[in-house]
Amino acid sequence: MPDFPGGRATAAPPHENAAVAAAERRLRLAELLADLAPGARTIRVSQREPHRSWPSPYARAYDERGQRLPLNRAQRLTAARWVIRARPELDWDEPHDLDLASGALRPTAEAYAAVERGC
Repeated sequence: MPDFPGGRATAAPPHENAAVAAAERRLRLAELLADLAPGARTIRVSQREPHRSWPSPYARAYDERGQRLPLNRAQRLTAARWVIRARPELDWDEPHDLDLASGALRPTAEAYAAVERGC
């Protein structure tokens, strides 16, 4: 048994552990989705499939030039469900973009504004 004062190992403050764990989960999700959609730079996730009137998880993949990449139905559903389940607290009535390089997830409208600003 290891020697620790008081017989117990000291833990890092909870907020540090939570922040590190959340960052690791975001990056891991981005890595998994990059494997699911080779060549993709961004995954756009929404709760509505185009041309449907009922909610259904939907995802589209885009390369670094913003060109849409083909995904089959299983890939679209899997990607959308993983992202939505990873961040259930977000408002999924509006589409969100997941940057596969950084793991950052932001509303699509915000992503468009960043492009216009040149960020």
